[in-house]
Amino acid sequence: MTITVPPLTSTVMASVGETHVGIASGVNNAVARVAGLLAVAALGTVLFASFSHHLAALGLPPAHANDALNAVLAGRAGVAQDAVAAFDRALRTVMLVAALCAALGGIASWLWIRPGGSEARR
Repeated sequence: MTITVPPLTSTVMASVGETHVGIASGVNNAVARVAGLLAVAALGTVLFASFSHHLAALGLPPAHANDALNAVLAGRAGVAQDAVAAFDRALRTVMLVAALCAALGGIASWLWIRPGGSEARR
């Protein structure tokens, strides 16, 4: 995010005329906030689903996945090592999904964003 947001913001702001800079800035900011909200919700869902799946694969009952995840996140003493291992695998899954999304975003930007020039400013 830190690497991609400033260039994309610059691209958006450079593509509009001076009369629409305020609107472009507001729309860009709103889209960035909504995208961040959806990303957190989606990655949280992936984390919980992956954690539940890995718990079931280790033979622990998936009905207690929420309690086990809360215990791991709170750092409670006496948490089963299987739950910690399931969390590690779930977190690895989330990181891979996030990396894939970042790579796809970079590829899409490379394909669809034209270099700025005299024709980009209207």
